[in-house]
Amino acid sequence: MAAIKVKKKGDREVIISTDGDEGLYVYEINGEFSEKSVQNCVLDEDTTIEWKKLEPVTKIKLDIHVKK
Repeated sequence: MAAIKVKKKGDREVIISTDGDEGLYVYEINGEFSEKSVQNCVLDEDTTIEWKKLEPVTKIKLDIHVKK
């Protein structure tokens, strides 16, 4: 069982650490993203859960200069 840390962001909870490795995480249950928060997830059969760490990747960078 992984140790997870969650933080409330607006009306959702986000996973900010798992087993001490900080970052932003999402999880899949049997290959499907879950709509439930981690703390509300109840498992009643054999299940595979995959924790996926989101890594920041800059796709576009805008330098905006405003003339006064």
